[in-house]
Amino acid sequence: MPLFSRRGGPEPEPVAVGPDDVRRLAALLDQFELAVGRDGAVRRAVAAIAHAGGFTTFLDLVMAQGDPDRPWKWLAAVAERAAVEGELVLVGRAYLFVDFWTGTLAPLLGPDDWMELGLERPEPATGTRLVVAGFEALRRLPGRDVLVDHPSGVITVATMTISAALRIVALSDAATGAEGLPARTVVADARQWLDAFRGQTS
Repeated sequence: MPLFSRRGGPEPEPVAVGPDDVRRLAALLDQFELAVGRDGAVRRAVAAIAHAGGFTTFLDLVMAQGDPDRPWKWLAAVAERAAVEGELVLVGRAYLFVDFWTGTLAPLLGPDDWMELGLERPEPATGTRLVVAGFEALRRLPGRDVLVDHPSGVITVATMTISAALRIVALSDAATGAEGLPARTVVADARQWLDAFRGQTS
């Protein structure tokens, strides 16, 4: 259950992004990836991403009846623009951030952390945009390519493509009427990619 709720608030404005946002995201992901393993540095990097997406303070958000999902919408919009510009590795790194945040970091945090950092979990529809953008970009890259080379380990394109494809399939298996379901064509592509990958590795 999200900490923040927008029920009764104004409809959020669409998030417009440009080339500067793509460059800014690249720098922010550099900062985050270098910070992994150091709690204070990670928190500063996450807060910087939230601020780039429009978060200022929790008080401002409440007083303005703002959109708590806006940082994620910004990230999704930038990832989609980066894909159009051919920055596929950057899109993959953005998905890696989403995967690491939602799967590893967010479960360790509580309401005080979310209010300080300005980043909770993305709303279903926004989360789906990020996963789909990641999958569509990653599957166009060579699987053996290194996405991130970190002292704690190397993460390849194939590893994150598997992650994104599995998430898409899992979303498609959600209850009828659930929010943020991926398009059937995307689900079919994800299943096909997984079948092909299994065939190559069996």
